Amino acid sequence: MTKLLTNKWFAAVIGVVAFAITMAVMLIFQKPETQPAARSGDTNAVSTATNAVTEAAAGESHGEKAPGAAEDSHKPSTPAPSATAAFSGAIGEPGALSFNNPDVKTLRDELRRERAALLAKEHQLQEFARFLAQQKQEIGVLTQKVLEAKAAMMKELTNQMTVRYTNEEARVRGLAQVYAGTNMPPASAVQILNGMEVDDIARLLFFMAYKDQAAILENFATNSLTKDTGKATEISQKIRKLGEMPKLPGTK
Repeated sequence: MTKLLTNKWFAAVIGVVAFAITMAVMLIFQKPETQPAARSGDTNAVSTATNAVTEAAAGESHGEKAPGAAEDSHKPSTPAPSATAAFSGAIGEPGALSFNNPDVKTLRDELRRERAALLAKEHQLQEFARFLAQQKQEIGVLTQKVLEAKAAMMKELTNQMTVRYTNEEARVRGLAQVYAGTNMPPASAVQILNGMEVDDIARLLFFMAYKDQAAILENFATNSLTKDTGKATEISQKIRKLGEMPKLPGTK
């Protein structure tokens, strides 16, 4: 028993068995994302390495040394090549990493969903921007049409007012000439004008010559039928206001 415990191959076998058990436990409790094929290959590799070391230890205990054992008796013991290869296959390439993590997969799927949602939102915003640009263009066209229609309407209204005022002025001028001294005596004209409003009388006198205005106003003040100096004064003030030029903005 002491010889077996001090045998270097026995120690190697114990180490290999411990490593194999550790690897088996790790493979058993590995997460489901690990591929079954890779797990099976790793288990077979560990089993192969274990068998190889066990056979070598058994041969040592029965006095059978592996070829070249006498020459290498003073060298440190190393596992058999087959065992080394098996362990290399079981462990995998140095630096190899596995990303079969459910948390990483969940995060990746969530990021993909968020990216898709953002792309859809961006598409909606682009469509809305195009819609607003189209609406802005249509509003601009309608605004231009409204401004043109307003300008045309104002022009037409101005023309109508000009024609109306022109016709009214021509009518008043003609009527003023009827009551002027050259066509009617001032006394007769005052008797007719006395029945009109003061504004209408002032408008008629405004288009008369100064001498005709003076004669009619004198008759308003001295005529025995009217004899109203107050009315003559009011008519005179109305005529003056009609003759005043409009004041410029900002002037008193």
